[in-house]
Amino acid sequence: MEAEDNTKLRRRHSEPVDIPQNLDPSPPTALIPPPSQVRMWREPKYDELVRLKNTLATVLALTIIFGVGGSLWYLLSSTISMPITP
Repeated sequence: MEAEDNTKLRRRHSEPVDIPQNLDPSPPTALIPPPSQVRMWREPKYDELVRLKNTLATVLALTIIFGVGGSLWYLLSSTISMPITP
């Protein structure tokens, strides 16, 4: 029974598929406006604000990194330089 089902499946898949010839493979042009109609949705002020935000975030991150690193270095160096007393 299974052998008959497999042969039917093979026959079905081996038959040639009829592809309509009137299909255009290019994308629809109505969805893509010409470059002359594309406007910049960002304003220059927005770009400046983003740049300022990124700069402030970088400064804050570096301050935290060097602050924590400096504190650890200070604590470790002061602990190492302490005399060991029995």
